[in-house]
Amino acid sequence: MLKNRQQQQLEQRQTLTARQIQQIQLLELPVTELEQRISAEIERNPALEEAYTAHDDSNESNATNDQIDSSLSQSDQDRLEARNEFGNDDEIPAYRLRMIAEREQQREEIPFAAHGLSLADYLDNQLSTLELTERQQLLVPYIVGNLREDGYLDRSLPLIAQDLLLKECVDASEQELTELLQIIQSLDPAGVGARSLQECLLLQLHRMEQSETVVNAEKIVSHYFDDFAYKRFERLTKRGFDQKQLEEVSALIHQLSPKPGNGFDSSAETLLSKVTPDFIITEHEGELTLTLTDQREIPALTVSPSYKQMIADYRDASTSERAKLKETIQYTRDRVKDAEWFISALQQRYDTLRTTMTIIMTLQRDFFLSGDIVDLRPMILKDVADLARLDISTISRVSNSKYVQCQWGIYPIKFFFSESMQAKDGSDVSTKVIKDCLKQIIEREDPLHPLTDDQLTEALSQQGYDIARRTTAKYRQQLGLPTARLRRKLTK
Repeated sequence: MLKNRQQQQLEQRQTLTARQIQQIQLLELPVTELEQRISAEIERNPALEEAYTAHDDSNESNATNDQIDSSLSQSDQDRLEARNEFGNDDEIPAYRLRMIAEREQQREEIPFAAHGLSLADYLDNQLSTLELTERQQLLVPYIVGNLREDGYLDRSLPLIAQDLLLKECVDASEQELTELLQIIQSLDPAGVGARSLQECLLLQLHRMEQSETVVNAEKIVSHYFDDFAYKRFERLTKRGFDQKQLEEVSALIHQLSPKPGNGFDSSAETLLSKVTPDFIITEHEGELTLTLTDQREIPALTVSPSYKQMIADYRDASTSERAKLKETIQYTRDRVKDAEWFISALQQRYDTLRTTMTIIMTLQRDFFLSGDIVDLRPMILKDVADLARLDISTISRVSNSKYVQCQWGIYPIKFFFSESMQAKDGSDVSTKVIKDCLKQIIEREDPLHPLTDDQLTEALSQQGYDIARRTTAKYRQQLGLPTARLRRKLTK
């Protein structure tokens, strides 16, 4: 006989508040969008104003490789000192102040990164940050490899599955490939991996904040795309859309990219010319200086003095006057509270970015001085998170959404993160260094007789990197390079 029992179970769940979600969104915003966000907040909240005060150069972030930001604890500084052997010099040289003043007047042109980013490179960089199974890591390069330069997938998944079976003896189901395509479609740029213009537009619309115009656009593109494409607006009017709604939808759709992959080519210039770096690192006589772009582009904010005065007057008012002003003062307090939170959130964003990039700059000092990928040291998210006393998720958001400009080019922050492997001499080396070495070996190979994975593994061993054959194959796939049989050419 079954008996009903009552059982208590203690369960702990972590949920994000609305404020925390807004804080995360602010952290991820690039500089250009942050400006728009601030302008919108000023327009929305009358208690928030720009602070028209003289610029205080003392607030400039002058974190250097031998001066860790004061927001870090002394223990964190000690750990960095132990790992990187830098001293404590709290005095800012006069030449550095002059450099800052000059940068305020004129921004120097810096060459783009020499390491070109094709669309496949850009997608592979993002895929490398995801937790994919070995099976997924094996299959996903074949979908990426079938993308056109404009970002579209014009080869059907059944045909890709057939290619895998015939050329690689890999049996992949259409369902597996569909799931991988959905992962690719979740990457940047929005719209990549689409199989039609209609799907491309929908992928971009789905990422937008769900306003009335976005919802209408999704409905039109999903169900009435031909009518919209051929400008049969009278039919759309009969579907319930008025003239104003159609104009707003049309304006929105024309802002979308019909060819999301067109920002990429064999070099990084096309992509990076559109990027506003979040950080700028300069070097003078072996000393690195960090500046946040926010400091130049983002206005200082303050709470409206008139709103503060209204609250002060309310405190001094009589009981009868307070009764009359109850609703008004509640509105005023809410707006002031919102303004104070927004200002605090921006400061927290600034502190988080400055602290994170200061640590990255210090750990990767050799690379920023030389620009040589060989000097890129192994560094994972946890290394930076531990030193910054921040969550790994916070460091991940910074690495996935920010860029830094230095004398060698503009780099995504995630470029500086990689696992470590041990070389023959016992030293730890970044996996990026090994991948770069592998890429150079393949570029120099005889195209009539390309090297097999076994031969590539042996060539890497001769360079001082002892790795397994399967690791070589994985790195080759992550570089977007096919097997030796598919690399073979009939003529040089």
